[in-house]
Amino acid sequence: DTDTDTDVDTGLPPCRDGHYTGPFGFEASALGGAIEDRCEGTVELDILEAAEPQIEGTVRCAFKGVIASLGLSSEYGGSLVGALGTHPEASGQLGVAIDTDSVSDDWSGSFEADTLLGAFDGAFTFSYSDRTYEASYTGAFQATLE
Repeated sequence: DTDTDTDVDTGLPPCRDGHYTGPFGFEASALGGAIEDRCEGTVELDILEAAEPQIEGTVRCAFKGVIASLGLSSEYGGSLVGALGTHPEASGQLGVAIDTDSVSDDWSGSFEADTLLGAFDGAFTFSYSDRTYEASYTGAFQATLE
């Protein structure tokens, strides 16, 4: 009798449920690059495939340079929501309150092992000394399963 069993790859993606944390940040630039700063902080999110939304969490960051020296708020917070796509992809929306406006945009990302890598970009406005300025931003987060 010869054993003819073979292993079959079901192609099912791994379960992503769990609590994830890691670094979050974005580079902001205004006045054609005359004002540049980085908002650095953390992301904390939960993934539950059976929930709606599947990805839900918070982000926090603080500017460290020029924007911080303008006397704006010292720390900013916001939310991150999303959905799992075709393995290994994920995407959603991100919102961070920035004084008179907010960084609010779509993010997209993918999993590398137990880490969700996400990226986003866009623009926001901020006020200083009775003037409003437009700033562009590009950012990323890296949330690893605890």
